[in-house]
Amino acid sequence: MKKTSGYCAAVNKNRQNKFIKEMKKHGSLYLLMVPGILYFIIIRYLPMWGISIAFFDYKVWLTNLFDNQWLGLENFRSFIQSPSFTRILRNTLGITGLKLLIGSPFPLILALMLNEITQKATKRVIQTITYLPHFLSWVIIYGLFFAMFNQTYGAVNNILVHLGLDKIDILTNKSFFWQTLLASHIWKNIGWGSIIYLASINSIPTNLYESASIDGANRWQKTCHITIPSVLPVFAILFILALGRILNEDFQQVLMFMGGPDAVYMTDVGEVFETYVFRVGLVEARYSYATAVGIFKSIVGLILVINANRIAKKYFNYRGAW
Repeated sequence: MKKTSGYCAAVNKNRQNKFIKEMKKHGSLYLLMVPGILYFIIIRYLPMWGISIAFFDYKVWLTNLFDNQWLGLENFRSFIQSPSFTRILRNTLGITGLKLLIGSPFPLILALMLNEITQKATKRVIQTITYLPHFLSWVIIYGLFFAMFNQTYGAVNNILVHLGLDKIDILTNKSFFWQTLLASHIWKNIGWGSIIYLASINSIPTNLYESASIDGANRWQKTCHITIPSVLPVFAILFILALGRILNEDFQQVLMFMGGPDAVYMTDVGEVFETYVFRVGLVEARYSYATAVGIFKSIVGLILVINANRIAKKYFNYRGAW
């Protein structure tokens, strides 16, 4: 026992010495982590105490949380058994799936096309035009779509009328709602995502392309056998990050295209977890119930991210965390 305890003490002392040496050597770099760590502790982790109201019948005028009635899992059970559950889950998974499966490849395709442009001026102009919408809010983007596709005086419908064609109801037609969200999402994010892919493409060793040229490969063959396989790990990382982020980003976009929190004519095709939490929690003041729905959404997001990580490891040559 004495030998074992002495060995453990020696190992711990050796680890402490290594830690002290590491901090002395790279202490300034570790200091750069402090703002990020403080951000997550203060903004992300400390407010998690608030999710406990999902298990109570929370009343805002009761200062002590435990003075509220304990409900346990009743709020979760009520949400799962409610008629809105299947509709919200279907809309969330459907809209998210469209954006990820159809929208994610577009930045990569744009980056591959820009990589083939040899004129730098043309390339810069296209890049500037495509990533400019990334800096616009969803309020402005909806205003642009409203000005273009409004059925009464929209520019597109006016052109159709001058051509002798019928007007198209896009913004208030439930059949086009998911397609409109997908189109606006691609238009907003395609340019910004292509910058990351271009950086990855530029980091590919040029000797690979030179060897392929010697073997007689054309541009298309180089793209298929060198460029795309080299950027697939980056695609996997961005795919997983987008999946974790897109469940939260849906809120502003969907809320605007639905017509605001009081609009009910699009809820059957557009209501997602975030908009439902906003409407039930802030508009109807059902705080406990809305918190329970938010926790359920986080569980769904966690399951999606874990599965996406496994798919990326299997098919995209990505070494994930799980």
